Amino acid sequence: MNDSQFLIVAYHAGGAYAAEADRLKRSLERLGLPHAICPLPDLGDWKANAHLRPTFLKRMRREFPEKALLSVDADCVFHGDPTAVLFGDGIADCDIAFHSFRRRGPEGPSEILPGTLLLRPTPAIDELLERWEQINAARPALADRHNFSWALRLDLRSRSGQALRIAELPAELCWIFDLSAKAYGRRQPIIEHLQASRQFSGGPGIRPATRLARIAGLEAAQT
Repeated sequence: MNDSQFLIVAYHAGGAYAAEADRLKRSLERLGLPHAICPLPDLGDWKANAHLRPTFLKRMRREFPEKALLSVDADCVFHGDPTAVLFGDGIADCDIAFHSFRRRGPEGPSEILPGTLLLRPTPAIDELLERWEQINAARPALADRHNFSWALRLDLRSRSGQALRIAELPAELCWIFDLSAKAYGRRQPIIEHLQASRQFSGGPGIRPATRLARIAGLEAAQT
């Protein structure tokens, strides 16, 4: 697999997320990175829309069966080209790679984040996506990231008998705009996640002003 055979993919369900996806698209176009950003029907609920991820990725696997997919949230931006990292030592030979966020630093407990996922074109990935989709359907009240973790834990061996090869993405590829620096110190993010769910889901979280101030800074830097 060479570095010309990967595609950045994301989806959104319209509404406020359409503007988030447009920001992502503009960042990818500035860097000249290959991408497919797709609108999907709004299911009327933020959590249900988030649960569309494995279904969307199954579709992308059908449309681009030979490509590695770099799946990202629609509310992120790219500051640089991730190619060298994705095809570097420790990641190039995996089936799937993701970042495990350690809120209390490198030695603290981790939380698997599906916001940035590298998926290789392997049978093990197709089986994982099928499992993840089924778990989302069976556990609709749980957040997508929890169901993704459950899919990984439920069966780390594919039905073909091949072990699912997992790799860890560095924090710079799944950088949470207001939390990662507190956990890891100052770094230069490559993919920055802007956490729109905390503003649009109606649940608790940071004040929208914090996120909006970061977005204003990003937009100003591009003018």
